[in-house]
Amino acid sequence: MYILGFHSFGLYIHNDTMSALGRPQDMFSDTAIQIQPIFAQWVQNTHALAPSLTAPGATTSTSLTWGGSELLAVGGKVAMLPIPLGTADFLVHHIHAFTIHVTVLILLKGVLFARSSRLIPDKANLGFRFPCDGPGRGGTCQSDVWGTISDQGIVTHITGGNFAQSSITINGWLRDFLWAQASQLKIPLLVVFGFGIATAHDFEIHDDITEERLYQNIFASHFDLLLSAIWDPHFGQPAVEAFTRGGATGPVNIAYSVGGWFHLQPKWKPSLSWFKNAESRLNHHLSGLFGVSSLAWTGHLVHVAIPGSRGEYVRWSNFLDIPPHPQGLGPLLTGQWNLYAQNPDSSSHLFSTSQGAGTAILTLLGGFHPQTQSLWLTDIAHHHLAIALIFLIAGHMYRTNFGIGHSIKDLLEAHIPPGGRLGRGHKGLYDTINNSVHFQLGLALASLGVITSLVAQHMYSLPAYAFIAQDFTTQAALYTHHQYIAGFIMTGAFAHGAIFFIRDYNPAQNEDNVLARMLDHKEAIISHLSWASLFLGFHTLGLYVHNDVMLAFGTPEKQILIEPIFAQWIQSAHGKTSYGFDVLLSSTSGPAFNAGRNIWLPGWLNAVNENRNSLFLTIGPGDFLVHHAIALGLHTTTLILVKGALDARGSKLMPDKKDFGYSFPCDGPGRGGTCDISAWDAFYLAVFLDVKYHWVGYFLLALETYHFMAR
Repeated sequence: MYILGFHSFGLYIHNDTMSALGRPQDMFSDTAIQIQPIFAQWVQNTHALAPSLTAPGATTSTSLTWGGSELLAVGGKVAMLPIPLGTADFLVHHIHAFTIHVTVLILLKGVLFARSSRLIPDKANLGFRFPCDGPGRGGTCQSDVWGTISDQGIVTHITGGNFAQSSITINGWLRDFLWAQASQLKIPLLVVFGFGIATAHDFEIHDDITEERLYQNIFASHFDLLLSAIWDPHFGQPAVEAFTRGGATGPVNIAYSVGGWFHLQPKWKPSLSWFKNAESRLNHHLSGLFGVSSLAWTGHLVHVAIPGSRGEYVRWSNFLDIPPHPQGLGPLLTGQWNLYAQNPDSSSHLFSTSQGAGTAILTLLGGFHPQTQSLWLTDIAHHHLAIALIFLIAGHMYRTNFGIGHSIKDLLEAHIPPGGRLGRGHKGLYDTINNSVHFQLGLALASLGVITSLVAQHMYSLPAYAFIAQDFTTQAALYTHHQYIAGFIMTGAFAHGAIFFIRDYNPAQNEDNVLARMLDHKEAIISHLSWASLFLGFHTLGLYVHNDVMLAFGTPEKQILIEPIFAQWIQSAHGKTSYGFDVLLSSTSGPAFNAGRNIWLPGWLNAVNENRNSLFLTIGPGDFLVHHAIALGLHTTTLILVKGALDARGSKLMPDKKDFGYSFPCDGPGRGGTCDISAWDAFYLAVFLDVKYHWVGYFLLALETYHFMAR
């Protein structure tokens, strides 16, 4: 079979190549390079008759002809077709021989291995046909007898038709054959690749892994230059000494490659209790990660960005000579902080020049810079300074070694559900979260996903970068980019939530608390999400279909266009006056308008009603439809993810699903309906839908940008 395949296809591929290169004279054919089937011709010659002679009992037909020659018949049946054989016959006969041998091989293997094979010794117990023999043996998909019959049917069907077009070129035969084989093998390939990728990153199942080593490796991956979670003794003290000159106290260049060696040395491995000290870790994250970084960003804005916007460029050569404010640290040390807000940039200020520039560094003007249509840099600096102060204080909120502050566990367990209808509330939640890296990662990803989605919206509604409000392409690209990232991060949050329920969830430890009651009510949660998705789907897509039909029939006036009156009312309550609502900030005689007049309201109201920015875009029926289409995508994606996570431990179809892990192909022939129901399959489907629906998000911003530019 291999000889037939390699030699036959080699000739066909040569012919295809010569044909594509426009060199038919170099092809194997009857009119170019000939390969004569000499053995078949010899057989024909041994049966050939001399001209005008007829074998005993044979008659010569006077009506039927073949290729210009008469047919020879014996007893009324065709005895011989005197067809001259050539190169094309040689090629086709060998391909047919290859097809026959492959078909026989597949069928013979299926029959002889029907009772058992090395992969499945107990195949006789599984019957004639089974889908996949359990997650533990993922390579057993399509290894049943029925699978071999299906394979040979595909092979025979494809090879039977393609060579009718031409006998010396491949005519898509190989392409169709390979595609057919790929489609037949799609489950095993997905299993193999998915299993390999999943296990490579599944640190918990690696050899010689412990909980302490798992935490240490995850921690180390934040510092190592190559992100390899290792504690290699080669990077210890001997390596430091090897790269240290005689008489020197340290390595030659500590900044280049040995900066990460400090944490990699075994003596610096943090203990498990160090990782489980949630209060200390959270204090450091609040004050160090958020507080100090926000304060540092404020410093950059005050010392570099704001002077640059006023035409004074601060570089390494002069940053110690240029004070950010004319009075320096005087107002800070004397408590006259209001001086930092006096003399802001005027409305005629030209960005990056001193024309119209002020001296204020911390303001609360509100609205946008008239020229750049971006937030005032002095407002941004003030905002980040306030954020830094809040988080620096919050970093001292939780109890550590000093015995002051709050205990997170006490805070959680002190929460009493209203009316006692939520069971034991948060009892047991602290230990559950603190002992599960998947729960912690899921919470972190969920928070980051929401923040990233908000960033996508805020980057065009509250633009912080100068002149970005006038670059619609950049705005659309940034919005789409951040919404995609938010979607991927949120799906990751649900994925690790599902892994938590499978690996780390302890029913006894969480008896009747919010996690247990959430699992108890999962049918209600899933069904509510389901009807919400169905409602959005039918009504939104129904309107789209109706409007498409009306356009196709040439009656656009019959489209159903619905004004988003609730969203317009909300915009009006925040100060937009174009809709005619007289409510809250859009009412010049209302208490809300009068209360904020002397704070920051004038700049805000000017920005809200200014058509040169994207703060509150005027919305109409198109936005109503697109927003509901996006809501459909979000609810459908969430439905799939929630169902995958809440059913990760078990479902009515498969109550023991938690015993099979996060991902499995099919749960054996006895339960053939268990294909594509693992938590991983829900995650995969949700990502697929999430990516599809994000195109709608792009269309939303494109529509808004189009209407904005049209104005």
